[in-house]
Amino acid sequence: MKKGASLFLILAATLAAAVFSAGCAGRDKTPPPAALAARDPGPAMALDDPAVMFGKPLACNVLDVQAFSYVAKRPKHKKKAAPASAATGAWGDVLDKNLKCIAVSPDLLGHGLTRNTKVKIQGLEGDYLVLDTMSERWTKSIDIYQGADLGAALQWGSRGVRISWEQNRGR
Repeated sequence: MKKGASLFLILAATLAAAVFSAGCAGRDKTPPPAALAARDPGPAMALDDPAVMFGKPLACNVLDVQAFSYVAKRPKHKKKAAPASAATGAWGDVLDKNLKCIAVSPDLLGHGLTRNTKVKIQGLEGDYLVLDTMSERWTKSIDIYQGADLGAALQWGSRGVRISWEQNRGR
């Protein structure tokens, strides 16, 4: 038998074994459309998201916002104000200088960003708590609390970020 013919027979036998043998070769792994519809995350999440691909629950909200930064500062006209290292949030929470917290614009309260909601901010480490609100003139905005560090607040400036949070349940 010639070399070319024997090579052809080996390739043909390998192909036939791959197609007709029990195993994963040649088997379509695509789930039926009904199964895909049951996992549809809606318009906010793409189907290439790992949470969708691996069947994990999608309990996270994502939103692009404008992020500012603010500090605790004693008003000049009040002599008996709180120390410059602490402030009070809209719900009466004392904002310690080491606390990671944010203020949200009033429109974000309707998105589920209510008091004590844990928020992740793109580009920053850790979780931030919603403990304050911004003035009603702001929309789709957050203020990141910097304690008494005016330099850090000025360095942050204003920038667009993506935030994510889990919806508070049963509150």
